[in-house]
Amino acid sequence: MKFHWAWFLFLGGYLLSCQSQQPIAAAESTQDTCTLHFVAPQKTSLASNLMIDLAEKSRVDLLFEKILKKQMAPERAVSPMLHFKLKYQLNDTTLQNRKLWVLEPKSAKPSRKTVIYLHGGGYVANLLPMHWEFIEQYIDLSGNRVIVPDYPLAPDFTQRQVEVYMKYLMQWIYDTYPEAEIIIMGDSAGGGLALSTAIMVKGRQLAGLILLSPWLDASMSNKRIITDSISDPILSLPALKLAATAYSGSDTVTHPFMCPLPWLQSQSDLSYLPPIKVFIGSRDIFYSDAQTLYTHLKSENCCIQLYEFPEMPHVWMLNVRLAEAKKVLSVVGSW
Repeated sequence: MKFHWAWFLFLGGYLLSCQSQQPIAAAESTQDTCTLHFVAPQKTSLASNLMIDLAEKSRVDLLFEKILKKQMAPERAVSPMLHFKLKYQLNDTTLQNRKLWVLEPKSAKPSRKTVIYLHGGGYVANLLPMHWEFIEQYIDLSGNRVIVPDYPLAPDFTQRQVEVYMKYLMQWIYDTYPEAEIIIMGDSAGGGLALSTAIMVKGRQLAGLILLSPWLDASMSNKRIITDSISDPILSLPALKLAATAYSGSDTVTHPFMCPLPWLQSQSDLSYLPPIKVFIGSRDIFYSDAQTLYTHLKSENCCIQLYEFPEMPHVWMLNVRLAEAKKVLSVVGSW
């Protein structure tokens, strides 16, 4: 099975990338602001408009339905591109019989920060070239070590196996890099998994979370998500419900590890949460949930920054050639 849809997501940016090669200033004026709600200018780039038009034709939601209705096993994770071995210190290892990549800049003094990148894909689709492109740009800007796990996926595995795997992964990192300041970054389902993992470890050694178009509530209990789904050119409610059901297994879809947002709303002490940066587009099906997370954590005196980009769809920031994606990278790469 080929993931042709992924190429639609960044084809527009590739064709028009010459328009957005100039460096773009960071979206925030100060890096020390604990709570921030940044709204980007209304006008989107020409490349982004083309990407959105192509995304509307790609129907990513059909990919989820194809995998789940036909009981297809998730495709193998795409490995880092060949030039990564020349550019970085690349350690290709295994954890719990699954691939685990560790990438570090070839510098004499590596950063103390260790970043875990959790890919998206509705808990059913695996790592793609666009994930590695984003990771490459991030390493070049930040100089941080990045760990990329090939975590278990539905329908072969459920959230219970994923939770166990994440416990092993975090313990492996604690043992291997005991002094590391850990940032967990994830897109879409990986963003939800990043928040769930932070809750699971009670913030231990966490320096921050970076959530890119995060799927924060697999039960999709927010009624506004129905309205948000109408404008989303990439994802649909029926496809996400299929993915959530497969991922939940014998548990209910409201399990805390699948629904970190409702779980946080039910708790009284959130002081262990690290600083969080959330990036979302107004045409993302998860737009309202991102706003809800920001509002709730702000009311609980947590450090959270929300970056909204009008008219941008789901996970647009993985198209690293877009001006809007460069703005995201400039923020996270300097954090």
